[in-house]
Amino acid sequence: RKQQILYIEALKRIESAIEGLQHRLQHTELTPLEGVLQRNALFSRAAILTKLQRYEDSLMAYSAVINRYQNRPEVLDAYVEIAAAYRKLNQPGKARSAIAQAKAVLKRLPESTSFDATTNPTRVGWNSYLDWLTTL
Repeated sequence: RKQQILYIEALKRIESAIEGLQHRLQHTELTPLEGVLQRNALFSRAAILTKLQRYEDSLMAYSAVINRYQNRPEVLDAYVEIAAAYRKLNQPGKARSAIAQAKAVLKRLPESTSFDATTNPTRVGWNSYLDWLTTL
C-alpha cells in the first residue's frame, strides 16, 4: 500500500514535469538537457503506470513515446514494455506483434546508430534479446 502511494506521488510529479516541459516547448526549443529530461519523464510515466498495474494507460503512454522517438533506439525498450503489458493483459498475440514491430524498427535503424547513450544492449544484443522474446 505504501509503495503504491509513493508511485502515485511520483506519477504526479513526473506529469507536472512533463507539463512544464511541454509548456516551455510551446515558447522555445528545449535545451539538450531538457530534451533528455523530457524523454526520461515520458518513459518514467509509462513505467510507473505499469507498476500501478494500469496497463491500458501504460500502453498509451509507451505508444506516445514510440510516436515521439520512433527513429531512435530507445523505442525498442518501449516496445518490450508494451509486449510485457500485453502479456499481463493475457493478449499474447499483441505481445508478439509488439516484438515484431521492435524487430522492424531495429532493422530500419541506420548502421551508424549509436546505442550506447540510450540503451544497454548493442544492435546485436537487441537482436538476440528480441529473438528470445518471440519465444515467450
